[in-house]
Amino acid sequence: MKKELSVLIAFSNSMEDAAERLREICESQGINLKVSYKVTDRKLLTDDRLKTADCLFIQEYLDNNDPVTVDYLRNFDIFNNLRVVCLFTEEQRAEYSRILYANGFYDCIFQNDATYANLVNLFTQGRNKKQAQIYYGIKDSAALDVYDSVDGLDEFVSFVKLHMDNKDVIAEKFDELTRSFNDVQIRLLVTELPSEVSERLLHIDRFKEQYDDIKSRIVTGDDVRAVGRLKSVREKQVVGETVKYIIPVTGAKNVGVCSLSNSAGSSFIAMNLAAALSEYINISVIEPPICTPYIYDTLGIRGYLAETDATYYPFAHYIDEDKNIEYNKEFRYNNISWVVTDPDLQKVTDWNFYKMIKLMYVSKKTSLSLIDIGTNIVHDSIKGVLEQFDMFLVVIDPFVTQYMNNHDMLLYFKKLQVEGVNVEFIINKFNGGVDKKRMLDYLDIKPITYVPFISPDYVYGAAYDCVLPYEIKEVRQELESAFGGLVEKLIPKELMKGRSVRSNKKFSFFRRK
Repeated sequence: MKKELSVLIAFSNSMEDAAERLREICESQGINLKVSYKVTDRKLLTDDRLKTADCLFIQEYLDNNDPVTVDYLRNFDIFNNLRVVCLFTEEQRAEYSRILYANGFYDCIFQNDATYANLVNLFTQGRNKKQAQIYYGIKDSAALDVYDSVDGLDEFVSFVKLHMDNKDVIAEKFDELTRSFNDVQIRLLVTELPSEVSERLLHIDRFKEQYDDIKSRIVTGDDVRAVGRLKSVREKQVVGETVKYIIPVTGAKNVGVCSLSNSAGSSFIAMNLAAALSEYINISVIEPPICTPYIYDTLGIRGYLAETDATYYPFAHYIDEDKNIEYNKEFRYNNISWVVTDPDLQKVTDWNFYKMIKLMYVSKKTSLSLIDIGTNIVHDSIKGVLEQFDMFLVVIDPFVTQYMNNHDMLLYFKKLQVEGVNVEFIINKFNGGVDKKRMLDYLDIKPITYVPFISPDYVYGAAYDCVLPYEIKEVRQELESAFGGLVEKLIPKELMKGRSVRSNKKFSFFRRK
């Protein structure tokens, strides 16, 4: 049975070709290499994949404006059994070799040595202490060998426990133990001491300085707030208390709703599926500013604001302008949070994946977000956050020329499926004129559902009344049947709740005189 190796690559440039070569070498050694990617986002500590990855391969210039440093690499000490391989430029060799060795980063590599074979060796085996000493050119390592056990540590721990209330005696013993220690060795001591002992040393300046520095590096809720909700925490006993290390950034499911072709109906599906799901869970609909704004006026938000003298909170534009975001400001209608683009504001022209991930997590009270992507699946802001999506729903117009003319896009979604992305297909506007067999033979897919063609009388009528078509009895009966299996797939049993009391409030962007 092949050994499996999971590597998370954090590079600012595409590494797919390089990863393929690394896979080939691993394959020849009987190793199945699994690669995932993270690009340019320095919020790497919040990535869920770090929990299961065997190795992090990170580039010094992950962010050109803020290069990776040894101090930054220290943050990854919180992840057990994670090998950190950082690729540094040759210019850093002289300065960084000793400090990398001193901090126990034995597996880093400099640019001139970064052959595929060397990288595979680092990923699979790494360097031991002696090999690292040779690679980094460390001749006298005595002063740098801080990752050996501290001599006399057990004796010191016992001493402190016997003299818990005598600060002066403890300080004297600490000075005796650490007389020849540098700051890095003190730091190691901080991480090795039991919590009850650490608490008795905080009056000692040298100890407290390193203690506070370690605590300051821990990712806190405030640090993650701009990225998203917290899904879980992992606890690690260190520096005198149980510290919670934030692991993933996702606390809710994210479902991208895409169109295979223009006007296939991603917005229609997103809005009405949200209505069906809202009877069981708290849900949001997000429309990023990479599409022509559609939902804002379809829901009649403009008219509602005029009638109530309310204001609309434009999350996307505030994120684009790098303003501080206030939360719980979503527009609520029909038990759904609508985070959509205001068409009256200036078009956003520089929307990137970092802004996208912030938008995805502005709604703090929802268990699932439907994100209307339209035909923009290949937009950089979406490609950069693919791993944040639990599923993509691809809406297909069964009109033959629509799906035939977008065959390349169909192949792209199939490629995502092969790569492990959860992609499901929806046939929208399904009607008696569609030759189902010929359509499926061409598409070569298994749709998750067929959504019937809804009479334009109902669709247009809902738009003029500024309600969701799902609120119309006749439409609801048809959509409930089509959405049934999908709703069950999207809602775990533990999130089920009784059907909510639905809002009947209607409003129109045509102001009544």
